[in-house]
Amino acid sequence: MNPSGVFLAVVLFVASIPFADAATTLSPSTRGRVGFVGPLDSPTGYMVATESSASLPVGDGATNNTVFSALFNFTLSAHTAEVASATQILFNVTISSISANPPSEIRLVALSSDTNTVFGSRSTAAGDVVATLNVSTLAIGQTISFDVTSFVKADALAGDFSSYRLESNFTANNTNGVGDILVFGTIGSNDAHLEMIPEPGLSGLLAGAAAAVLMLRKRRLS
Repeated sequence: MNPSGVFLAVVLFVASIPFADAATTLSPSTRGRVGFVGPLDSPTGYMVATESSASLPVGDGATNNTVFSALFNFTLSAHTAEVASATQILFNVTISSISANPPSEIRLVALSSDTNTVFGSRSTAAGDVVATLNVSTLAIGQTISFDVTSFVKADALAGDFSSYRLESNFTANNTNGVGDILVFGTIGSNDAHLEMIPEPGLSGLLAGAAAAVLMLRKRRLS
């Protein structure tokens, strides 16, 4: 068979096979607003808001001595197959508002203790910083993504949950009397989710093969 015939056969074969499954999205099983009073290294108190209408702020509160963070817990037990086969897993969240004086940085922390609960002491619970973002590069309505592949895969092997805290670089000692925050929706309505991107299916590999045949044909004709 000549190169044109080979190419046509491959293209027809690829067209007859369905594409790989789309990415799986997983919404948080619980969300929470947590805060601390006092410096990060020595919190003097804790608070938690779980009302469905409570906003999810990240930054310094208008009370001058409270710093808020947003907490997200994901239940993985029904998605172990998707987690295992994913080549990349992203934590995505969209900014709904930014105050006039927001923190200069925000970061996502993968908590060391994963559970499907929200309580105040988790405002300063130990964890690993996934990534830090410069707030000056962010905008209202922007969706930001953090690669949490290794954390989710490890959590799926260790248990049912994967937990994250979105926080700022503020300590609770601001005295300007206004809230210096970014808001990520509310506890009852928030688009935060995990996006599990599967490995390429057979159709993707065959499409690459078809492209290679086409390139070979072009080279022979040139």
